[in-house]
Amino acid sequence: MIESLRGSSGVPILVINKIDSVKKKNLLPIMDQYQKLHPFKEIIPVSALTGEGIDILLDEIMEVLPESHPYYSEDIITDQTERFWVSEIIREKVIRRSYQRDSVFGPPSPSKNSRENPEKNLVVIKATIHVERDSQKGFSSEKADRN
Repeated sequence: MIESLRGSSGVPILVINKIDSVKKKNLLPIMDQYQKLHPFKEIIPVSALTGEGIDILLDEIMEVLPESHPYYSEDIITDQTERFWVSEIIREKVIRRSYQRDSVFGPPSPSKNSRENPEKNLVVIKATIHVERDSQKGFSSEKADRN
């Protein structure tokens, strides 16, 4: 991995995670060893578990990250399709209604004949919910329609 950095034009920052599981006195020699392998701009020790060092990491990334023009207009909030988000919302409703933490439902398939009713500020969506076991078929779609 260090070899791949040698030809890179980017700014090398080394992030060492899980510092919460290492004694602080052992951390400096580790950082020194890595610095001898490659001239990193920064070596930042962090703990994703406790959040220690994350603010320093974010500040460093913001400092070296080049500014550029926006790739998307301000009104675009995702690169996912509307169909994807409808499926995610349906899946969430199914899981919350089922009360079975071990239930695994396949991705809902919203049909293409969904329709809008602007007068009632309503979108009617029909979807097929795929289940892995027959015991999961007891989920009532009429209940989900109300939410």
